[in-house]
Amino acid sequence: MHLWLSRRWPWLACLGLMAGAVTLMGASPADRLRLPPLGSAAVAALSWDDQLPKGLAWEKTAAGETLALGTGADRVTVERRRVKGEPDAVLALLPPLAPADAVTAKRVAWNGVSGWLIDLTLEAKAHPDGRDRRRRYVAMPFAEGHVVLSFAGTPEAFAAQRQPIQDVLNSMRFVAQGLAVDYFAGTSLEQRVLSRADAEVDFDWGEGSPAPEVPVDEFSGRWTGQLIPPQSGTYTFYTFTDDGVRLWLNDKLVIDNWTDHPPTENEGRFDLEAGKPVDVRLEWYENRIGAVMRLLWAAENLPKAVVPRTSLRCQPRPGLAVQRLTGLNDQPPATVPALLVESSRAATQASCRAAWRGPGRFRASR
Repeated sequence: MHLWLSRRWPWLACLGLMAGAVTLMGASPADRLRLPPLGSAAVAALSWDDQLPKGLAWEKTAAGETLALGTGADRVTVERRRVKGEPDAVLALLPPLAPADAVTAKRVAWNGVSGWLIDLTLEAKAHPDGRDRRRRYVAMPFAEGHVVLSFAGTPEAFAAQRQPIQDVLNSMRFVAQGLAVDYFAGTSLEQRVLSRADAEVDFDWGEGSPAPEVPVDEFSGRWTGQLIPPQSGTYTFYTFTDDGVRLWLNDKLVIDNWTDHPPTENEGRFDLEAGKPVDVRLEWYENRIGAVMRLLWAAENLPKAVVPRTSLRCQPRPGLAVQRLTGLNDQPPATVPALLVESSRAATQASCRAAWRGPGRFRASR
């Protein structure tokens, strides 16, 4: 993570209390902000479909597409653009910043794929002619660049259009590399507490869990999606788990060991045709102490290895969630002096209120 601060206001900078968040109070200009790295566990988008609510439609512009939510003082303008190049190309879309403007950049899961949420509030005195003092950008890597969804309006308009903003965010349904997963409290796959996409199924949580929402003991998971084999032939699938596991391919039960056990390898065989998608359903539970879940395969001229993300695809549930480090990213948390943390805590908490509220629900910052 790279951070450039104005020499004139070094004490105004504070790092977000959430892992992977950078908060700049009094930064200038936008190109001094660097987006948090997504890490090796990032989930990439392959394509998307638009599922806008009735009555909304994108209109093409020279820069991309646009639509409006609400009218008059309650209007929020939405733009969607494709930009080429590195993440700095996303930051180039931000307006020039005054020292008193506040901007945050957080790593997020946007409808299951990895990206960033940039939240910007322009200080009224520094921008007396600017109506759209509130800006929000949701961006993700795509192809040889990025897709950026931007929202602009007054703080009051954002409050008035909270549900329509959520609907637009959820309307881009991605096909992603990896498998969609629901994590549950309990071992019976009933009480869902977290939904996301995992690039690969290769986890050893030790005595922990995939995320803070998931209990450290007695939890379970269900992965779904499709597998695209690189070659034809008979494949051997392996699971290495602590505890129970079941694997279905095209609704055929291939592995079944739904018991408490220490780290154990199970295997099953299945014939696959190169490039032909196969439906996958993988279920697993952890009872006590250790939590291990790995899915591997092997075939002729294909050495035994974790099934790679390039051979997996899924359509995750909609929703925008701030990503925490646990099980999602291999980047270390940022650290700052304790004095800075304490002095900036209130401002940081006020600017970091994006939160997962359950499948398909998003709470906007205020």
